Amino acid sequence: MDIEGGEWYVIKHLKSRPKVISIETHGKYYVNPFIKQIEEWMQKENYTVWYKDRSDTIFIKSGFLEPTLGEQFATFWLLPESVGRK
Repeated sequence: MDIEGGEWYVIKHLKSRPKVISIETHGKYYVNPFIKQIEEWMQKENYTVWYKDRSDTIFIKSGFLEPTLGEQFATFWLLPESVGRK
């Protein structure tokens, strides 16, 4: 979402809760004027920051990208270099 500082007006009236929300929040000389309200809403609605670049913040619904126990187990055993085992 990039609507020249109006992102908060969309967020506060959302009816659905998408799993991913991308918002222009900052830039070289810019900070969204409603950043505090956006961050409070995201926290209240169980969103966390997943990625941030030079202008946008991508929020994801908590639990959306958490690996399953099986994925955690497979990663641990199939990629031993990532945990220091050889």
